[in-house]
Amino acid sequence: MNKKFCSSVAIIIAFGPTAPAMAQDWLGVHLETQREENLRRHQQEQAGASGSPDARKRYSPPISGKARHAAMRRHHREYGRIMKEGGYRAADQWLADQVAAGR
Repeated sequence: MNKKFCSSVAIIIAFGPTAPAMAQDWLGVHLETQREENLRRHQQEQAGASGSPDARKRYSPPISGKARHAAMRRHHREYGRIMKEGGYRAADQWLADQVAAGR
């Protein structure tokens, strides 16, 4: 009995200090993850509250599907030129105007 008790106490003493260190490592990682999540959430909220009502809306082209595909096949060179000069929105609007005009 005495020998088992001494070996049990020796095991507890040997592994006792490592438990708080392991818990501290886990807690540090957990707190860092929480901080990053809070920062990301705050940045997204600030970006959404930028003042413009369209800030949260996702851009969708004025035409899509088969009409867009057919128009892109006919006008891909001109679309690329306009996209370089004015950006995607300007090129998409030009393409929509071409479809509306029947070209």
